[in-house]
Amino acid sequence: MLGIEDAQVTVELENDQEYKLFIDDVHIGKIRSNLAGKLNFNVDFVNGKQSVKITKA
Repeated sequence: MLGIEDAQVTVELENDQEYKLFIDDVHIGKIRSNLAGKLNFNVDFVNGKQSVKITKA
């Protein structure tokens, strides 16, 4: 991902599941999708381009 400011990201995955979030290969933590399968998180672009990876926990 690339931007000049902070960005709020929403992705649709399986509903009510737990996922691991990695930004630039750093484990940020576990997050759970809601009942509609939506997962929301923010990405800070202060350091330029950021790679985002989401894996099922």
